[in-house]
Amino acid sequence: MSKVTPAALPLAQGLKNIFMDEKYSDLSISCGERAWKVHKLVLCTQSSFFSTACEGEFKEAKEHKIDLSDDGVHFVSTMLHSLYHFDYDDAHHVKHGVDPVVLNVRMVMAGDKYFSTTLRDLAMQKLKMRITADWDKASFGAAITMAYSNTTASAGKLRALLVEVAQNNADVLFGDGVHLDFQKAPREQPDFMFDYSKKTAVIIASRKFAIKNMAGQWYQCPGRSCTQFDVTFKIGQTPPKNFHLNCPMRCSMNKDQVFWKAHVVKDPEAPASQHIKVG
Repeated sequence: MSKVTPAALPLAQGLKNIFMDEKYSDLSISCGERAWKVHKLVLCTQSSFFSTACEGEFKEAKEHKIDLSDDGVHFVSTMLHSLYHFDYDDAHHVKHGVDPVVLNVRMVMAGDKYFSTTLRDLAMQKLKMRITADWDKASFGAAITMAYSNTTASAGKLRALLVEVAQNNADVLFGDGVHLDFQKAPREQPDFMFDYSKKTAVIIASRKFAIKNMAGQWYQCPGRSCTQFDVTFKIGQTPPKNFHLNCPMRCSMNKDQVFWKAHVVKDPEAPASQHIKVG
C-alpha cells in the first residue's frame, strides 16, 4: 500500500468528517428504515454502480435516491463507512449479531456487486487476517455456505481461501463430535468438498515428489517382508559414524552403517507410497 503524503491527509480527513453530515450531500441512500445523506463525488468515483445509477434517465438519478434494502442495514452501513474512511471495523456490528468473518465475506461480495475494487480488496485482506484466527468458530461454516452460494467475480478467490484454511486445520475441524457447525457446510455444499478433494490430491502429489527428490541418502531394506514389498526409505542427512540405523518397518533392527552401505540405492523406482523419510 502506497504511503499517504502529508498533503493528502487533510483531504482524507475531510472525507471522514463529512460522512453522516448532510452539508453538501446530494444523494440519499436508504436501507429499510435507515437513511444516509451521502455525496455523489465520493460514491461515484469509487463505484461504477453508483456512477451509473446517478446518470441518465434512471429513477435514482432523477430523485437522487437509491434503495439498498436487499443488502441489510449493517452491511450497507459498513460499505458506506468504508467508502469515506477507506477502512472499517469488522467487529463493529458484533453486538447486533453480525460475525466479523461473515461481515468480511459480505463486504467482498458487496465490492463485486457495486463494482468497487477498493472495497473488495480491503474486505479480502481483512477476511484473510480474521479467518486465520477465527477458523474454529461457527462462522467458518457460514462463510463456506455464503461463498459457495455466491457467483460474483471474487467467488473463486473466496472459495480458494476457505478451502486452504479448512485443509490447514482439517485434523480439528473434521474431528468426531466437534465443530458440527463447520461440518454441516461440507455436507450441504458438494462443490466445496470437490474443491477440497481436488486441492488435497495436488498437495499429496507434490509431497510425494518432494520426498522422492529431497536431498539425502536412499536405502533399500533387505528384510524378508520389506523385500517382498520393495520398501525403500531415506534419511535426510548423513548419520554419525557409529550410528545404528533401523528400518522404519522394524524388520532389520540395530544395524550399523557398514551393513546399510551395501543397500544404498541411488534412484529408487519404487512407488512413492513405499518411500519413507526418516530423520
